[in-house]
Amino acid sequence: DHQKLDKRLEHYGLKEFIVKGDGNCQFRAISDQLYNDQSHHASVRATTIAQMRNNRDRYAAFVEAPENGGFDAYLRDMSRDSAWGDHVTLQAAADAFGVPMCVITSYKDNFVIEIQPDRVKRNDRALWISFWSEVHYNSLYPIESSKFKNVHVANGRSRSSGRQYIQSRVRISCNVHELRIPMLSASTIALQMIVNYSRGHA
Repeated sequence: DHQKLDKRLEHYGLKEFIVKGDGNCQFRAISDQLYNDQSHHASVRATTIAQMRNNRDRYAAFVEAPENGGFDAYLRDMSRDSAWGDHVTLQAAADAFGVPMCVITSYKDNFVIEIQPDRVKRNDRALWISFWSEVHYNSLYPIESSKFKNVHVANGRSRSSGRQYIQSRVRISCNVHELRIPMLSASTIALQMIVNYSRGHA
């Protein structure tokens, strides 16, 4: 229910920056939050997969892997362009880049997911993304952000009519207590539940 998500975002003063829905949307949203540019999604995916491959004991048990090939097959499938990201790749990305994430979802209950990295490398910001459940991820910014100036959305693609927004990074903390919204921790959502979205989110 995207209307439910829209109302939540409006209430907290946030707005979706729409990323392309080509199967890479989770990695595009993370790329946009990290670099103010969704086009680095392939690099974000590669870094996330490397994190999982190099720390397989942290992730393998929480993935329902393909019958033939196990976790290695999961990594191989997830490495492909347009393979839909899942809750486990969100955790791995947070770990790889050393940044916390807040995901505001369209779930009925506990609609904010806080994902904490195993080690914080950057303490100046958190990544904020939205999740229209089982459909699409987008990047989130305050409504008044310069990110939305001169931006037009056409055919599901965000286009700038002028300069790129590389220098205008938004830094907002993942303070769920300040927002007064319910949340589920990463340990509850991402790493205590076996989640298989290897065929996952557009």
